[in-house]
Amino acid sequence: MFKRSYLTGAVLALAFGVVAPDFAKADAAIAIGRDRNGGWWYGVAWNHPDEEAARADALRRCRAEGPNCKIETSFRGGCAALAFQSRRGQNGFGWAVRDTIAIARRAALDQCVSTDGIPCDVKSSFCDNG
Repeated sequence: MFKRSYLTGAVLALAFGVVAPDFAKADAAIAIGRDRNGGWWYGVAWNHPDEEAARADALRRCRAEGPNCKIETSFRGGCAALAFQSRRGQNGFGWAVRDTIAIARRAALDQCVSTDGIPCDVKSSFCDNG
């Protein structure tokens, strides 16, 4: 009798969110790589169940494009953008995580241009649902 009551109570608690696991949280990450000739590549990942999974996916995606990838940031919730200078051989890049995608894009562009004043382009922007 005790086992059945305990199990029924646990099921009801989960159903009504009393002790529900937090499936809604998500994590995101950005990885960036570059070569000696000024080439850039990146990997982004979002809506993963935890930080470790997001970081691993971002690195995997980056390494599929080229070597020397490293995690620049990981985060939960918010929006991110990546910007790079327009021509190969230029070193400017920027990334930002902000509350909205528009603000993240602007901040990434500003950071990129601040490298040396050369125009940049946003190459990726996304929002994590965490």
